[in-house]
Amino acid sequence: MQQIKALFICYHFLPNKNVAINRTVRFLNHLPKNCLDPIILTTKNPKATVADQQQNIDWQIERAGKLKINFISYLAYGGMKSLSKIFPIPSDFIEYKFYRFIDQQEWLIPAYLAAKRIIQQQNIDLIYVSCPPYIQAYLGYLLKKQFNIPLVIDYRDRWIHGGGYKSPVGLRYRQLEQRILKQVDRLIVTSPSDYDRYNELDFMEDKVSLIYNSYDSLRHSHSCDVQDSDKFTILYTGTWDETIRDPHLLLQALKHCDFDYQVISIGDNNKYLLQVAEQYGISDKIICKAWQAKDELETYFEKSNVLFCIQGYEYHTKEEHLPYIAAKTIDYLSTGKPILGQMPPGDNKDLIEKFSPQSVVISDNNLDSMTAAIKQLHHLWQSKQVDTKPNPRFLEQFHPREQTQRLFEVFNNVLKR
Repeated sequence: MQQIKALFICYHFLPNKNVAINRTVRFLNHLPKNCLDPIILTTKNPKATVADQQQNIDWQIERAGKLKINFISYLAYGGMKSLSKIFPIPSDFIEYKFYRFIDQQEWLIPAYLAAKRIIQQQNIDLIYVSCPPYIQAYLGYLLKKQFNIPLVIDYRDRWIHGGGYKSPVGLRYRQLEQRILKQVDRLIVTSPSDYDRYNELDFMEDKVSLIYNSYDSLRHSHSCDVQDSDKFTILYTGTWDETIRDPHLLLQALKHCDFDYQVISIGDNNKYLLQVAEQYGISDKIICKAWQAKDELETYFEKSNVLFCIQGYEYHTKEEHLPYIAAKTIDYLSTGKPILGQMPPGDNKDLIEKFSPQSVVISDNNLDSMTAAIKQLHHLWQSKQVDTKPNPRFLEQFHPREQTQRLFEVFNNVLKR
């Protein structure tokens, strides 16, 4: 079989520890090397040395810098920050949806020029784009229009037509997404509901594939600076904010528990978590750690008794069934540990309840419900009734080898058209 020469466009990539890299790295690790020759186009990290950016990386990587020319957008960002002091504009909307989009726009032109050079020099067969950020989808669209190379876009998170990103800025890009999707050869989504939603679009018939996230099949033993404890330990990996990942309910419920416990939080914005913990007088129960590389998390999982997963509605969007499966849910289920979930009804909740019967998920955001859930999981742990063996059907279905095989089939089908 002739090797497929594929250009992978990934805004985040190694040695970056951003969780956005995990899905792509798993694919690359499990794709058949004799059948695929990938070239990764990603951002240039000015703070990383050349050695850092090439360490333990087996693939050809091209890094494009950014043009610092978007002064008007930065002024608008400053204006948004000022307005947020007067009007109730969520801080995470400003930082994550507005500022980061400006930052990503500055990568577009250098990335386009780098991709154009790669395509012309390397005889590329296929373009694969991992989103978000969605500026990459536009980059893939431009390249498809110019070179007529098959384009595969992988939505790790849904965009506008899937019901996501409903913010004042996001709604402006509905037409842009539609224009991009009309050109795409295959759209990949990560949840059954997203598959149904995008498949219903009249211009997407027979162009949507479902490929779940997977877990890391290779487990590594690393030391961590959290001591072994006989306390009931809840672990959370991810970020906190004032809207969709607000820690108030969890910490308020813990305040009502009369047993000894600790919460380990690994990720962004632990400062906000500590502020909330201080309000409830339990900051001494919180252990905060910065982002860890994926293979360094294993020891933290081992030291925990329950894994916390929170998922809320984006801004003022309310959906009866949330069509999204968090990547961390897949990682959590692979450990076999019970999950304490706070989330609306949807694909994420359905998956946890299907493969982890000892887990408890609340959807009413009620203090009594959260307190009861914590006490129920504590009782299971204290009475040694917890079964920590992962569900074998889950391990088989969500193995990275299985999901990567689906991706390779998509590549082959697209190239046969």
